Amino acid sequence: VLWLRESARQQAGCACGWVRRRWVALLACAAAAAVAVGAFVPLGLLSPVWASLRWDAWVTLATTLCAVALMLLLDAKGATAGIVVCADVLLCTMGIITVEDVFVGFGDSTVATIAVMLIVSEGVKQTHALDMVSRYILPQGVKASRLWAVQLRLLLPLECLSAFLNNTPCVAMNIPVVQNYCKVTGLSPSKLMMPLSFAVIVGGLCTLVGTSSNLLVSSMLKQQGCTVELGIFDIACVGVPLCLITTVYIICANRLLPDRRNGVCEFHATAQDYTCPVVVPPKSTFIGTLVSGTAFKRLAGVSLFGVQRKEKFIDVASAPDTRIEHSDVLLFTGAVAALIDLLIVDGNNLMEHADIPGASQSKTLEFFELVLDRRSPLCGSTADEFQFKKLYRASLLGICRRGVPLTESLRHAVLTENDLLLVLAPPSFAREQQSAGAFLLVSKVPGASYSREAMWQVAASLAFLLVPVAVATSEVAPLSLLGLYGVAGLVFTGILSVERCVQAIDVMLLITVAGSLGLSTAMQTTGAAAAIASSIIDAVGGLGHIGLLAGIYVPTVLLTNALSNTAVCGIMFPIVWNLVSQTGLSVKAAMYVLMVAASSCFALPIGYQTNLMVMGPGSYVMFDFVKYGLPLTAALAVPTVCIPWVVWVL
Repeated sequence: VLWLRESARQQAGCACGWVRRRWVALLACAAAAAVAVGAFVPLGLLSPVWASLRWDAWVTLATTLCAVALMLLLDAKGATAGIVVCADVLLCTMGIITVEDVFVGFGDSTVATIAVMLIVSEGVKQTHALDMVSRYILPQGVKASRLWAVQLRLLLPLECLSAFLNNTPCVAMNIPVVQNYCKVTGLSPSKLMMPLSFAVIVGGLCTLVGTSSNLLVSSMLKQQGCTVELGIFDIACVGVPLCLITTVYIICANRLLPDRRNGVCEFHATAQDYTCPVVVPPKSTFIGTLVSGTAFKRLAGVSLFGVQRKEKFIDVASAPDTRIEHSDVLLFTGAVAALIDLLIVDGNNLMEHADIPGASQSKTLEFFELVLDRRSPLCGSTADEFQFKKLYRASLLGICRRGVPLTESLRHAVLTENDLLLVLAPPSFAREQQSAGAFLLVSKVPGASYSREAMWQVAASLAFLLVPVAVATSEVAPLSLLGLYGVAGLVFTGILSVERCVQAIDVMLLITVAGSLGLSTAMQTTGAAAAIASSIIDAVGGLGHIGLLAGIYVPTVLLTNALSNTAVCGIMFPIVWNLVSQTGLSVKAAMYVLMVAASSCFALPIGYQTNLMVMGPGSYVMFDFVKYGLPLTAALAVPTVCIPWVVWVL
């Protein structure tokens, strides 16, 4: 009896935990059921259109509804792909669709196009092209205190790049950049992470290749034998205004974003504070600022205690009115993590440190902490005298000497036993020096590295992305073929290996896209989509074509905030196509509203992968997305419906 009681208690606890984790999904299922019962029954569920449906249509509807419910309730990786495939297999087993219908999606050029674009996006990621762009465009110094300026300079370029790049790697590449930037400037990551995800999502709506759901809709339209061609940049008529509206909303709605730091931007002072000199480059934003100004006070975890100007040392405490000049050497003291972030994010002459003899074959350099042994030949000499960089193939970045700040250049500082040295070196440095005897301890700084890529590789990766898209607009060749040329170029130039190309392909995404075509075929051939389209016409047909576009937008947005956008497109396309066939609605207007609505997943984080990616770094909770994303969804609703109506209907 005790065992049964304890087992029941454990099972009840598991059930309660499952409900707590999926309360949004359960609420969405209940709301969808209420809408179906409250709207479709009075509007003609028992009308001749529904009454004439055969058994296969009802089975298709039941299978689709069950698939949607399972997608809401199951959040395991690959669950959506597995559910779509199982639905196709069930419909094929019952004879509703053929085996060819199940596998037709896997041979579709859209699947090949998505796979190729994922590989090309991985090439851009590997060269850290976006990383470099973000570090150049983010404001430094005094301008970093203006949140709106930071958001504007971060989001506008990303909206342009996400029109051609896959959204997931675009966000993944910029999360660490934003995190490090927030550490240095003292800004809260929660003020930038959610805007980052939203800007990338709307940027993907500016081209046909910006997101996989756009390509899926285009492919399904071709399968219907439609002669209307959706150009690569035609959707920009809708996407560009939405990008501008989103940018204005992000800048004006900062108060709706939480201000949570959660320890991400804070460094705790320790006894092991290094002295690190930073050379002021010619175009630095520090030039002309006061040493006691806010530009230095906002630097988290580090403090400026002196300036080395030629042979003169200026104490910040005794000369607070001193202004920074070109070629000054700023002497910072702080924890190792804060100093590394300062060097990486600001880019303060770090390329000079990265010029290490014999390390040209290593793309990635690591940060190491060294404890100098009393028997080391370095004791009693300076780094210049001993040719530290040449002998050890490492660059000396900072020295920690029992918590006492150094007031002299690292090159002229006499090293003593037990000094802590912060160096930048190839990954093999630790293995080489552990047996050399010059250092008591060689320890790699965890989570810190500096990647350097040749500029030609950065330019080549961007060219392999942008040139195929540009050539595809002239319809000389399909994008799937042109993208293969880009993949071949990435492999030939050594930017990507064949193994890395295979790893870059999101197999679950491709299965979801291919499987959605089979489910869409079942909805179309059985007449289930036509019945739903008739109900929408009965509900909003009296408002004209703009009412029909609104009838497409609303259910799609409701679904896409809980399901993946590709699955939503597979479910909604046959309904929209029947709506177009029955009413003569413009094909382009209907399809572009469907594309935009399927990607308008701002109100909940579970609807889009990039929203889930920024939840942790931004320290968000579910209600933060509701509070910040729901007004944005409402703000985009009217232009999403009205712009296609004005451009392609009137």
